[in-house]
Amino acid sequence: MKERAAQQGPVQVIDQVRFGSPADVVLRTVGSMSKVQTVSATRELIRRGVSAQPAMAAVDKMVKHGEVVLAVPLIESGSIFAADMRATEIFSRIIEAEME
Repeated sequence: MKERAAQQGPVQVIDQVRFGSPADVVLRTVGSMSKVQTVSATRELIRRGVSAQPAMAAVDKMVKHGEVVLAVPLIESGSIFAADMRATEIFSRIIEAEME
C-alpha cells in the first residue's frame, strides 16, 4: 500500500476561500478550447467550495459544450472570481447570487 501511495505523489493542499456568498454562475470558454487551463479552473472551483468531482465534471462539460451553469458555494467577490477564472481562459458571469 505504501508503494502505491508513493506512486501517486504528494497530495496538494488547496487554500479555501473563507467567506463569501453562494451564486449560480455561467462559465464559458474565452477563446480556443485548447487554451483552457482545466486543472487550474478546477482548482479555482474547489477553492470556492465545489467538491472535486463536480468541479472536474463542470469544467469537462464546459470544454465539450462551450458553456456550463454551476452553483458555487462561496464567491468572495464577483470581480475576484471573474479575474481568477479569466486567468484560466474562462469567462464567468454570476446569474444569481444570495448576498449575505
